[in-house]
Amino acid sequence: GGRHGGASAEERNRDEQGKRHQGFIRNLKDSYGFLQSADSEIQYFFHFSELRECEVQDLRNGTEVEYSLCYPARPNDKIMAVRVCPLPKGSIKLEEEILMNQEGVIVREMRETRGYDRNRKEGYGGRVKLVPASAPDTPPVEGEQNVNQPKKTDDKSQVYTFGGEDVKPREAGRWNPQEGDVVTFDVVMTRATKQQRATNITFVRAPEPPKEEREHGILSTVKDSFGFIRCADRDERLFFHISEFQDKNHMPRAGDEVEFSVAPDRDGRNTAVQIVVLPKGTVVFVAISPEKLVGVIERALRVPVPKKGGFGRDDARGREPFGGMLRYDEGEAGKTKVVKLNFDGDNLADPRGPHPLVGDQVEFQVCMDKPTKKKKAVQVKVISYSTEGREQGVLTKCKQGLPYAFIRCCDREEPVFLHQSEYQPAQFQNAQEDKKDEAAKEAVKTEAAKEAV
Repeated sequence: GGRHGGASAEERNRDEQGKRHQGFIRNLKDSYGFLQSADSEIQYFFHFSELRECEVQDLRNGTEVEYSLCYPARPNDKIMAVRVCPLPKGSIKLEEEILMNQEGVIVREMRETRGYDRNRKEGYGGRVKLVPASAPDTPPVEGEQNVNQPKKTDDKSQVYTFGGEDVKPREAGRWNPQEGDVVTFDVVMTRATKQQRATNITFVRAPEPPKEEREHGILSTVKDSFGFIRCADRDERLFFHISEFQDKNHMPRAGDEVEFSVAPDRDGRNTAVQIVVLPKGTVVFVAISPEKLVGVIERALRVPVPKKGGFGRDDARGREPFGGMLRYDEGEAGKTKVVKLNFDGDNLADPRGPHPLVGDQVEFQVCMDKPTKKKKAVQVKVISYSTEGREQGVLTKCKQGLPYAFIRCCDREEPVFLHQSEYQPAQFQNAQEDKKDEAAKEAVKTEAAKEAV
């Protein structure tokens, strides 16, 4: 039972006159008992001689009663319940309605009860977040409480707990609220603890599914009931189960092009789900920019050197030149930056034509590898030779049917070997000469204009 302090017992008993409290019978002994207050968690002692309008035989644990309090003269003694009268069943309301028919969103699902927890028969610990009404505040009529209007707080929203007994079943049967579900609910306050919670939770609609980004790939490995996908949009191999194929009649094979979504498994690893087979040629692993850019060769291609026994059958590079690099300016005028890109022999517009050398001006396109996001230059074509290191000479020893010749040089005594793949067609040379002539004509026109002024 409760104890008292501060004011004297006479003053407290004087203040208590005319006051009646409500509670429940908690325990009955031979000649006394204890009752539980409906407005707090305190239990009060009472003697059977304080019963009014009933007999001891009429009382049971849980019987609703009305009583007054008597404060003893000695401070250390317990407060007693006196003039205890029974009440009709249902007279005491343990909860007060605070808000009615509010809209909210489930922010945490209920926790499952454990087998050893006998006190909990339903789920518990769920949370629902109140969605503030967009309608303007309507002041209640004077003297009345508007239970449909949320109390104004500093927060834009409030979160209330709920348990399994607070959830209303759906038409299809029992329903376990899921995170993101939109619901309506009431808010009640427990008289004894003054704590608020959500109740009468009713399902409204499920959350709108997020827009899934579909990805492409090719089946790289297929086993009995699972396999792996080489992704075109990420540098990763994804596991898939055969049950994820939307066409149940399709038998997956290595090389199939597919579209899929990505979802984590129980261990948090990415897997491919909702797989759809695509027509051949749909999946691409590179993206080539249509814009043609101009750059300068910074590093010439390297020619692979064969070993003593020649090129091996399993040589990954084969016989293609590799390791070239070019640079170009990217950005608007005044805010440009130098970008460098690598290229190999198979990235030339004409792999059999002459290889660009350091200083040559080239035209090219940018190719991005979609899984790794790495870029390189492709369709590299020389549009202007560098003037540095260029010599002149005359072709000699040109025999019909032979793929080579020799050049008698103007600046050196020894002849230079020339393979026909390095011989540039005349139209390319003429184009360069035309450019030089145009530049010379423009210079002459400029000088003439200056003299005229």
